[in-house]
Amino acid sequence: MKADLSGVIPEKNVYTSFSSGVSQGILVNLAPREEELELRLNLFARENRGIAFCFSDEPLIDTRIDLYLIPLSCLFWLRSVPFLTGKTVFVYGPAYGLPGSFLAGCSDYLKEPWDERELLTRAQQIRTAVSLDYPWGDLRLRNNECLGPGGSAILSPAEETILRTLVRNRQKRVEKELLSHLLWGVHREKSRAIDMHIAKLRKKMKAALPPEVRTVILTCRPGGYMLR
Repeated sequence: MKADLSGVIPEKNVYTSFSSGVSQGILVNLAPREEELELRLNLFARENRGIAFCFSDEPLIDTRIDLYLIPLSCLFWLRSVPFLTGKTVFVYGPAYGLPGSFLAGCSDYLKEPWDERELLTRAQQIRTAVSLDYPWGDLRLRNNECLGPGGSAILSPAEETILRTLVRNRQKRVEKELLSHLLWGVHREKSRAIDMHIAKLRKKMKAALPPEVRTVILTCRPGGYMLR
């Protein structure tokens, strides 16, 4: 089934949708086109109404796209394609590409070999909205946006990964080592990178919190963090 995207998609890109009910599911843009992978995703989408795919030579500009799927060989797009900033981008490739992909700003990395169900599960996890109940109001995480009584804040992929990890382990200590492995696949013992990400995350989240609340991310010494 072809989707009508006239006036939105550049002519040089070919757009194909294989499943109906896109508005109820997750729309994934695979770029560049790979015939064998397209066939796999096509068959999977026909049996799973929660996901649909479109294929193009380059990432498409369309607000209906929830997730971009690109190979490691096109990692440079994260820096050279402006509209991908702040978008959910999955990179796939060999295990050695994981650290560099997260450093470049990807949302998640699919280590080969991966299958379509793994993609769907990870995509659903990224997209899932979370609501946290506090005495002063609700704090919500929707995609890469944090919303609260004070307003909202857009998080980077690394910040979103950290916050979602803290949410899943709410009121439990989360070691910096775990966060390092999630972001880069390795733990750098003397690195302050996680601390810097936490500092930026706290600063951004301040915009969503009421004025009287300083932070909801607590430091647990030595080397850990916890969400209230």
